[in-house]
Amino acid sequence: MNTDDGDIDINNLKSPSGKIDTSDGDITINKLNSKNVFKINTDDGDIHISMSNFSGYSLNVDDGDIKVKGDSSSDTFTQNKNSTNVLTASTQDGDIKIK
Repeated sequence: MNTDDGDIDINNLKSPSGKIDTSDGDITINKLNSKNVFKINTDDGDIHISMSNFSGYSLNVDDGDIKVKGDSSSDTFTQNKNSTNVLTASTQDGDIKIK
C-alpha cells in the first residue's frame, strides 16, 4: 500500500507479509498479524502499532523517539531481528510507538 500524502488507519490487518509506505502522513494499525517481515515507512509522520504478533523489531527514526512496550530509544531499536516475523519500520521525522 502506497500513498504520497495522507494518514493511513487500519484495523485488524492479517497478512503473510506486507509493505506500507507514505511520503507525508501518520500510519496507525490496530491488530496487525503477520507471519513474515512486514515493512512500514513514512518520511514525515508517526507510526503507531498496537496489538501485533511480531517477535522481532528493526525500528529507525531520524528525528523522533521510539517506544516499544515500555522500552525507549532515540534513534534505533532492534530486538530479535533474525526472527521469522519481524516488523521493520522507519520515519525520518516522527515517532514510532509499539504497544
